[in-house]
Amino acid sequence: MEKRQITEEENRILSEYGILSDEIVNPGIQVYERGEILIDDGKPLTDLLFLTEGKVKTLIPAEGKAGLLLGMYVNRGIFDDTCLFRQDRVSHIRAVAESQVSVIALPYDINCRILMEQPQFIRYLASGFASFIDQAMNSFFFQKYPLEYQLCSYIAANRRDAEFVPVMKKLCRDLEAGEREIERCFQLLMNKGVLARGQKGYRIADPVRFEEYNKGIYMPKKQGGNHAG
Repeated sequence: MEKRQITEEENRILSEYGILSDEIVNPGIQVYERGEILIDDGKPLTDLLFLTEGKVKTLIPAEGKAGLLLGMYVNRGIFDDTCLFRQDRVSHIRAVAESQVSVIALPYDINCRILMEQPQFIRYLASGFASFIDQAMNSFFFQKYPLEYQLCSYIAANRRDAEFVPVMKKLCRDLEAGEREIERCFQLLMNKGVLARGQKGYRIADPVRFEEYNKGIYMPKKQGGNHAG
């Protein structure tokens, strides 16, 4: 990891995070190479890191494993903003550079109070926390219910007329599943008599059976800032 002074242009990036940069004390730039750890689980946080360039993944370390992936950030992201709300100041995630990465480093001790008194920054954090909770809830439901339940819930939320016409790329992205997996799921639901082929897409063949699968679990992912932990 290399350190250098911050430029005026890099300092202005803080405004994208809702931060008034003229109130910040001793900002600097830290540059990491691919594979380097920016912050680590269980280590005291000395600097809040604001991504300006590059790709970073965040993990929950797991014994004997590479870790459980929390998020992937490209060119923007904060590591670890949750320390602002905890007493221990210890990071509970690991952030690893997936490419060469540049971050603005704000010394925690002297900037914590300043940041917490900036309303735009607090709103930015709140938006990120809300997005993170939504993603976590989606993940919980996706693990609890098989794909056919997710698909029926998706159809119920997105069908606008008698037929549901899938846009496969969007469907794969929204349900975080592969095209073959979704096609097999459509076939399974037709074999069970829940769905049937329509002129352009699929229609509900058995409304009672369909409602048994539709648990209302699909929640559209909100657009907004990422949250690191």
